[in-house]
Amino acid sequence: MNALSIVFPTAVNQVCRWHIEQNILKNCRKYFNNVADFDASWAQLRPLSVRWIESPRQSRWKN
Repeated sequence: MNALSIVFPTAVNQVCRWHIEQNILKNCRKYFNNVADFDASWAQLRPLSVRWIESPRQSRWKN
């Protein structure tokens, strides 16, 4: 059990979009031959990752 769950037992632990993006950038660049290829792929992937991260949070706020 961690300190967050002890001090705030009803708190929801959320993911940080910035940290997720930093991990994607750090771990995925090595699979591309050059910066241009990575940037083109990242431009397509980023909107999908934002939607994936935001959708659970938005559905929780609706309830």
